Amino acid sequence: MIALIAAAVLATGLVEEALDSLSWEPDCATVVEAALSASGPPPDHVASTTRIRLAALLPKLRVTVEKSLEHDQSLDEYSDGEIRFAIDTDDDLEIRGYVQWDLSNLIHAPAESSAAGRRLDDARWRLDLSSDVVEAYHERRRLQVLLILGWLEPPDAVMAALRIVELTALLDAFTGGWFSAELEKKKNPPA
Repeated sequence: MIALIAAAVLATGLVEEALDSLSWEPDCATVVEAALSASGPPPDHVASTTRIRLAALLPKLRVTVEKSLEHDQSLDEYSDGEIRFAIDTDDDLEIRGYVQWDLSNLIHAPAESSAAGRRLDDARWRLDLSSDVVEAYHERRRLQVLLILGWLEPPDAVMAALRIVELTALLDAFTGGWFSAELEKKKNPPA
């Protein structure tokens, strides 16, 4: 039993040393932040409910214009025998304006539901992305430690090295190329 405890303490020290040798690489939180940044705008880009409700204060404006031309001719004979010929013309321009407010949207606008749904979808997507990045990061780190400590048989070591390359490419894809660029920068700092 004491031998097992001693082996565990020794292994813990070796693992910590291996992790220390990798401390020059970006940490997991920084990689997640880079992936979220590379994925697009934060959820604030979806219209807020306040903005949607305040839009109800803006009226709908409708303007109509009518132009009418009339030309009347009349020939009237009156009882006293007088005959009158009259020409009457009208040139009318009528402009009507309508302003309408839909104040019911101050209480609840239908667009609020779709905006809330989009914010929820964005939050879920960002959480899924973060989870995928964390999983890939830590799997890569575990394989690196196993290789550094030499705890893998040669065939498994080759597979682990290939998987590290694959995970590095995956993290690079998540971060829009930032991960590999950051590794290269820290590996070969400018003189």
